Parts: sequence; C-alpha cells; structure tokens
Amino acid sequence: MRNCYFLSWNVRGLRKMEKVRAVCRTIRTSKASVVFLQESKMSTLKQRVIERLKNKILREVAIVPSEGASGGLISMWDSKFFVVERNMELQRCIILVGTLSQWNLRVSLINVYAPNSQGERKDFLEQLACNIDALDLPTVIGGDFNAVKEAGKMWCGNKCYFINYVCKFHKHLEVDRFATFRGKVYLVQGW
Repeated sequence: MRNCYFLSWNVRGLRKMEKVRAVCRTIRTSKASVVFLQESKMSTLKQRVIERLKNKILREVAIVPSEGASGGLISMWDSKFFVVERNMELQRCIILVGTLSQWNLRVSLINVYAPNSQGERKDFLEQLACNIDALDLPTVIGGDFNAVKEAGKMWCGNKCYFINYVCKFHKHLEVDRFATFRGKVYLVQGW
C-alpha cells in the first residue's frame, strides 16, 4: 500500500514560466496523489502549462479558469489512487466525486477559492455547505477560504462578523472531528 499525500496551494498566478517550473518542482517532490491549486490567474490555461503541471502520476485534471485577473482553480489527481465518477466545475470550486481505490471508499474532494468580499464569501460558504450536505459523503476540502478562524490571527487584527460565520460553517461540517492542515497530509489507512 502506497502512502498518499494531498497538496493544496494558492500559487498566486501561473503566468510566468519560472512560477510554473517552481510549482512543477514542488508537485514532483511532494509525491502528492491529489493536488489542488488556487488562484492560477489565467482566464485561459495554455495546454503547455497544463502538460507541464501534470506529471507521470497526476494525469487527470479539472480546471476552472479565472475571471479576469484573480481566481482560477486546477485540480489534478492520480487515477490509480482516485477514480472519478463525476466532477462539478463551479465558479469558485471544483467538486470531484469518486472512490479512493486503496480503501474502496467513496468520497468527495473539493478544491475551493472563496471570494474576498465578506458578503460574497458568506453566500459562497452557505452554498458550499448545501453542496456538501447533498453529497452525503466523507469529504476532503482544500483551498483558500480567504478567511481566518480567529480574530487574533488576522493581519489587520480587526474583529469582524465573518469570523463567527466561518466558525458556524466549521461547526456545521463538524470539522472538529477531523484534522485541519496546511500543505500536505499523510492519509492513514484507518481513516
């Protein structure tokens, strides 16, 4: 049984080839089975960029182009690790439904890039929670929520009503039962 890793990264643009090379290097060294990239900042992704990002393992890809100069999502996965039944490419998230082959476990994998605006973000989280509830599957969510859970961790230090909403979203999903992470995660067999 091989180890599996998830890599989630806000790359903040893939317009320069130096950045594409750096992202490719990180993907390769991470040995990730699933990669979620946020903020590609490309309204049309060039085929050569996609081919460079994909490697011998990560052959499957789902893409949501950016709207203007921000946003854009790329999800890539190893089809031997995760077999996709269906994917939904929405404006700010990619939802993949399928089976983790090693465990014969049906799950959903969600790559998120939430809006910067607090009002839009609240609506987005409500819609995301509805989508997750409708799937009724174990779910792995990675991405950039453009939010912090605690006011003390905000760069500006200001308290805002949105923090309470993020906490409610976490509670709704019963996130406290699961590990939260940054970067890559080792998924153990007992999961």
